[in-house]
Amino acid sequence: MPDFLSISPWLGALIIFVLRVINIAMDTLRVMLTMRNMKWISWILGFFETILFVIAMGAVLDNLNNILYIV
Repeated sequence: MPDFLSISPWLGALIIFVLRVINIAMDTLRVMLTMRNMKWISWILGFFETILFVIAMGAVLDNLNNILYIV
């Protein structure tokens, strides 16, 4: 897991929040592209969306003792 979450609990929580916001925005864009029949672009976007989700959830699961990461 990346070492960027060992800095400060507040900064780590902010990074996780930003990753989740980007993830939701990419999901919305992916759905819109799928509806416009641009399936290849939406497939690639879904791949990167999944990578972001795994990074964010991995950071949360690595630091279950910190309530800021869970929220």
